[in-house]
Amino acid sequence: MGLFQRILEFFRGGSAPESDAPEQIPQPEQPKLIPARKVPPPHSGDPRLQQVAHAVREETKTAAIYLRPTSGKPTLAGNKLGGIPLLDARGVPKGQAGPLALLLQLDLEELPKVLPWLPERGLLQIFVGTDAEYGRGEAPLVRLAIRPVSIGMNAQERTREVYQSELKHAAFAADGEVKVRAEAGYEYISPSEAGFDELYIRHFNKVFPDTPLTFLTDLHQYGIYEDVLNAFPLNTAPRLGGRADWCKDEPAARGEHVLFAFGGDQLRTDTSVVDLLGADRLAAGAITATDTASFTDASWWWARPNGN
Repeated sequence: MGLFQRILEFFRGGSAPESDAPEQIPQPEQPKLIPARKVPPPHSGDPRLQQVAHAVREETKTAAIYLRPTSGKPTLAGNKLGGIPLLDARGVPKGQAGPLALLLQLDLEELPKVLPWLPERGLLQIFVGTDAEYGRGEAPLVRLAIRPVSIGMNAQERTREVYQSELKHAAFAADGEVKVRAEAGYEYISPSEAGFDELYIRHFNKVFPDTPLTFLTDLHQYGIYEDVLNAFPLNTAPRLGGRADWCKDEPAARGEHVLFAFGGDQLRTDTSVVDLLGADRLAAGAITATDTASFTDASWWWARPNGN
């Protein structure tokens, strides 16, 4: 139909004339670009710092068995710090400078099964020197004893007489004896470990990408440096396993296991063997071993308030 015919049809009551111009297709409206919102910097009491701390703890948690002091007098073959050990045919152990004193005795069958490297049964005994520094200059002696089914009163008294006679002039690592109960738990990294700064910075920068840290001390600009350190307190409770968190060279990194750890110069409690030792200059210590079948390579790790 030509143009004249379409106009004529329109005046006769038909539809509007079609245009020869191409139909315009509406274009979608372009979205406006919104600039990315910056993550605000941290501040004191910021709950996001708890998120960072949680991530650090989860990455470093290590199984441990805590030794909690409890009331009552320990038996001769019982779990205890210090006191009279159960002696077998080997008698009182001897070191380079004389007899050794009991530091720790544990019935392995009664411990939580969270440290697969520990023997399953036997009486674990740790003996240390009786000099003024509790054998710091020589390796501790770790041995397994067989716990008898029963111990008569005569045997107990005889053991006590023999042990006290041998060590009548000794300096005891644990003054008296403390009954302990074993409790499974975890140990976490602390700021005293060499890898703490790098690990914390990595997790911090994930949560605060717009204010990344280069050094942990960069937290001073936000006034939260001390808050961050205090979120990871040193653990002074006597324990097996876990982390020797006062130690810059983590024993586990060398394939060694923490047989016993205690103390800490930043936090002291009545469960710290440092207080049982009674020597202020000995801040913390741990006994580690690689050979957990014979414990012949057991050795001391010491940390002192002055860092030596």
